[in-house]
Amino acid sequence: LEIIGYSRDDLTMGRINCAAMTPPQYRQLDLNAIEHLKLHRSMEPWEKVYIHKDGHPIPVLVGVALLSEDDDSCVCVVVDISDRKEAEKNLEKSRAKFQRLVDEMGDKFVVFSHSGIEGILNYVSDGTYSIFAIRKEEILGKCWAETANWLPEDIPVVTQKIMAMAQGKIDFYQNEMRFIHPDGSIRTTQISHHPIKNEAGELIAIEGILEDITERKLAEIELKNANEELAKLVKLREETLTLREDMSNMLIHDLRNPLSAILLSAEMIQKYGDRPDQQRMMLKKAQQILGSGKRMKTMIDSLLLMAKLESGKIIFNPVYTDLYELGTSILDDFEIMANAQHIELKGQLPSPGNSILIDPIILSRIIENLLSNALKFSPSHRQVILGMEYLLQGHIRVTVADQGLGVNTERADEIFEKFEIGEFQKNISQTGLGLAFCKMAIEAQGGTLAIADNQPQGSIFIVEI
Repeated sequence: LEIIGYSRDDLTMGRINCAAMTPPQYRQLDLNAIEHLKLHRSMEPWEKVYIHKDGHPIPVLVGVALLSEDDDSCVCVVVDISDRKEAEKNLEKSRAKFQRLVDEMGDKFVVFSHSGIEGILNYVSDGTYSIFAIRKEEILGKCWAETANWLPEDIPVVTQKIMAMAQGKIDFYQNEMRFIHPDGSIRTTQISHHPIKNEAGELIAIEGILEDITERKLAEIELKNANEELAKLVKLREETLTLREDMSNMLIHDLRNPLSAILLSAEMIQKYGDRPDQQRMMLKKAQQILGSGKRMKTMIDSLLLMAKLESGKIIFNPVYTDLYELGTSILDDFEIMANAQHIELKGQLPSPGNSILIDPIILSRIIENLLSNALKFSPSHRQVILGMEYLLQGHIRVTVADQGLGVNTERADEIFEKFEIGEFQKNISQTGLGLAFCKMAIEAQGGTLAIADNQPQGSIFIVEI
């Protein structure tokens, strides 16, 4: 009476009618139950609805059995299942919401459920084919470890976590797993697990979400590489700025030395130029001015030519050139510098009268840089030899041999790099531009620049063009 909202007076007065309280769609169930009772005297409970006195439906579970074989008297048990129905309705809403969520996840996610430690899959969402190229029907009922070509080293980690979850040690974990796709590529997934337990706290199943994070991992790698490259560029920029400052100081120093010599010599000439007894000293100072001026000109010309070489704007102007005449002219220019350092400067030149088509200005700059280096790094009372010869097929070879300290074979390639000075030498100006210019100018003409040991001491720079 409480379930359907009627009073006992309503019952006494005959106001309660089971058929009238039953919605039309459930009446056939009642008729079927009556026929079943006549044959079997009892039946399994069935669900139906009664209309409450105030008009709202009440879901109930009805069980009935005949009392005796002599009459139609029966006993009927009615259980209000409104709470259960409401819970089922809410559960269905949750399931529908969950399914919508799964559907919205797209083809980069898989929602799954398996039987705990055994790992037998009992539910899988539709994303399996997009990720694994496997249909969910093919893996339902199988152990999760057999569903894809997982990398063997990744499986034990997940197995241990599932065991810990079954033992109640953890309630959630997340890890990455890799597998080999049928197309041969290695894909990466991220799997999150959590346990499902009953009221007694016993593990019923393990549910989780699997996400394909291959693209994210590739993006992370690319980002990492980009960051590392950026860090290298930042470091290189800082080193370049420092190097530029150092090189500026070196270049200023290198240009200042011959300029100071020029100014000092000019002052001496101005001071004593009208004295006949100082003519020899005047001639010497004029030669010093000439030598220092040529050194400055060589350095500035090399810098300008290097800039043109780097920009690809240099234009070679080959003319027929006699190597004997060119070599003799260069040796004459360096004689004063060699004498000042007490170094014997010698030439091993071809006979005069022959010529080759080449840019004499660029070749002169190359030889001047090599000779300047040789004199700079040679101790006093040693030899520096300039060699020049014609080769077959319009080629030439130029060698500059010194008797200095030589070049470390492990760093032989480095000294041709821009601003690389090799071994630092005290009290010797080193800009690291001369050999870099030589290499660039020689290679721009299809030639080669190499270095070899001079016996018993020193180095030989070998140019072939």
